[in-house]
Amino acid sequence: MAGFGRQLLPVIPMHANIQSPVYQAPAPSALVTVNNAIRRLSDIVSATLFFALLSLLFYSVLARSLLHLPTPWLEEIGSLLCVYFVAFSAIAAWVRKAHIAIEIVPDLFRGENRERYQLLLDVICLIFVLMALTGSLSMMSRSVSNQTTVLAISYSWYYLGVAIAFGGIFITTFVRLIDTVVGTIRN
Repeated sequence: MAGFGRQLLPVIPMHANIQSPVYQAPAPSALVTVNNAIRRLSDIVSATLFFALLSLLFYSVLARSLLHLPTPWLEEIGSLLCVYFVAFSAIAAWVRKAHIAIEIVPDLFRGENRERYQLLLDVICLIFVLMALTGSLSMMSRSVSNQTTVLAISYSWYYLGVAIAFGGIFITTFVRLIDTVVGTIRN
């Protein structure tokens, strides 16, 4: 079992200078840095939204059980926070490649064929995410006049959270695709 009580040794490429006492990995490309910045921002925003959701839940229990105050607005605010929390968490998971994926087919490919297959998957994902993004933007514009019952919040704000998720995933997939293509051209 890797990582269970043992440390794995770093893999040193064949072209690395073995003479140097410490091997330093090549600096990440500017595109990888962009994706890392998006991931960090998504982590911070989703953690903040999660804390806000927990605080809202705590206030809800306190208000209803101890203070006997009506809080009909909590459900609307909570669902709105939840949409944005899921949106930013989805972006961070996508950048980390920590989403649920079926890896049976990619394991069938080796070497250059695997890289081509991954490139094809990224293009297909990009097309799908672009369609989902345009769909959420369309729903956003169609639901401008529809409002929630208690706070009269436009449902466009909910669809904006979905659009942010698909927009962030689109940007990071596009950046990863460009980085892969540029890296392939360089090599």
